[in-house]
Amino acid sequence: MGSVVTFFLPIIWESWTSKPNPEEFLRVSPTQISEWYLKQDTEMEAQILARSIYYGRWVQWKGTIEDVSEPAAAVSFSDSVYVLFREWIAACPRDQVSGLKKGMDIIVTGKIHLILSSGIISVGNCTITETRPKNDAQDPSRAQLTHP
Repeated sequence: MGSVVTFFLPIIWESWTSKPNPEEFLRVSPTQISEWYLKQDTEMEAQILARSIYYGRWVQWKGTIEDVSEPAAAVSFSDSVYVLFREWIAACPRDQVSGLKKGMDIIVTGKIHLILSSGIISVGNCTITETRPKNDAQDPSRAQLTHP
C-alpha cells in the first residue's frame, strides 16, 4: 500500500498545484457552457458529458463580483472563500479575496469542478490574476448625468 501512495502522491500533488499553459485554457465563456448544459436531455446525460468535456479543464474568466461569501461550516473542507458572479462561482484562497468587493471586475484562473443543474459553474483551484474597481466613467449605469 505504501508504494502505491508513494507513486501516486507526486502525480496528484502535481495536478493540484500545477499552473496551466495558455494553450490548456478552454476557449468558452460561462454563458456558452451553461447554455450547452441546459440543452442536454437529462441531468445524468449532461453530467456524463460535462465530466469528459469540461471537468478538470482550465479556464480564465473575467467577471464582475456579485458577492463574496464564506462557505457554510458544514461544507467547508478548505480555506476557500466563494466569489460569486452571475453565472459562475469561484472558490478562491482566503488571502486572495481580502479587499474584494461587490462590483469589482476581476480575472480568475481555475479549473471547472462542477456544473450545477441550474447551469451555474463552480471553478476551483483559483488564482485571482487581476482586480480593478469598476470605473464609474465607463459604466453607464453608474454615470453621473449632467445637464447643459
